Amino acid sequence: MDGVPHTVDERAVRTYLSERPGVTQIHDLHIWSMSTVETALTAHLVIPGGHPGDGFPAQICQELQDHFGI
Repeated sequence: MDGVPHTVDERAVRTYLSERPGVTQIHDLHIWSMSTVETALTAHLVIPGGHPGDGFPAQICQELQDHFGI
């Protein structure tokens, strides 16, 4: 099984995601290497207030890339 790449701090990613506005829980967070230069992430973010808008997923993806290289 693949594990979290040694260059990624899973706890820091979890904390970062949990601090996004509206996010109250994170389930099924998985981080793995796609190749020697690409890292992937999947997660279920619980947002009780409803969908925060179409830009939210793109914003989170960009922030994960900027902060964690994911």
